[in-house]
Amino acid sequence: MKRQLAVGCAAAAALWLGWTASARAQGYPPPPPPGAPGAAPAGPGYGAAPSLRNPFGYWRRSGLFGGIGLGAGSMQFDAIDTNETDSHSAVSLHGDIGWMFTPRLGVVLDVWGLAFGDDHYDNVTYIQTIATVGAQFYFTPILWGRLGLGSAQFSVQVDGDTAGETDTVAGWMGAVGIEALSSPRFSVDVEGRVGSGFYEDGTLTNIAIAVSVRWHALWGPIVVVQ
Repeated sequence: MKRQLAVGCAAAAALWLGWTASARAQGYPPPPPPGAPGAAPAGPGYGAAPSLRNPFGYWRRSGLFGGIGLGAGSMQFDAIDTNETDSHSAVSLHGDIGWMFTPRLGVVLDVWGLAFGDDHYDNVTYIQTIATVGAQFYFTPILWGRLGLGSAQFSVQVDGDTAGETDTVAGWMGAVGIEALSSPRFSVDVEGRVGSGFYEDGTLTNIAIAVSVRWHALWGPIVVVQ
């Protein structure tokens, strides 16, 4: 009986020694990854990616922006004396450059020309150019409006050369657009535009739907969103 008890104790001691040796050989488990429940706070380099939008969802655009656009529309003349209206289908081309003070508000220089051909002479083109300085404001992160005051001029070109032009008169323009493709530095906008020049004989109005390509600058600190 004593011999059996001694053998049992020796076997138990051997099993215990073997188990502790195996545990030491395996070592301790690796620490949990950064951000896991119970993990220590992440050090530098483990934070979330920088946010390019402000807390209200607007891109952090500020500083210089500009673009060009092409579209189609009509030019309409409303005569003062006869109250007659004359309208022609036209091609629209515009360019703009401006400065955003905040992600929502900026100032912009807009130069816009609308042109149509003569019904009888293929080499004759009529153009009204409206140049304005105004404000641009974002109502939502992708919907914006623009309103500017400036000047307008009507000209006639024959074979690409200016054959005649009016004096420069007062003009205005307005636009509403949506960023169909929107990113921090680049956008493709679809916009509706209207503007007029006030001449001695009447009012000449540009109306167009255009697609614009614009580049935007980013400015100011980039905030890390945790």
